[in-house]
Amino acid sequence: MKTYTCYYLDSIRNGTINPMLRQIIDAAMALHAIQNVNWVKAKCPYQTGGTECGYYVLKFMKEVVEEGIEILANDNAL
Repeated sequence: MKTYTCYYLDSIRNGTINPMLRQIIDAAMALHAIQNVNWVKAKCPYQTGGTECGYYVLKFMKEVVEEGIEILANDNAL
């Protein structure tokens, strides 16, 4: 059975994966008959305030598009 990985980037240091987000992603995976989901909190820089999240999202999206999803699994990335 194939295992899928869901990378979670937390730039505001919540410490845990948002339960509602996890429930939504798990439901989407179940819709596509994907049962084995490995959740990984990817290493990323932390934002200093509470209003920069949009910039961080765009930066991470750019990195993933340019470098590929493998960049999230690399400890030295982002």
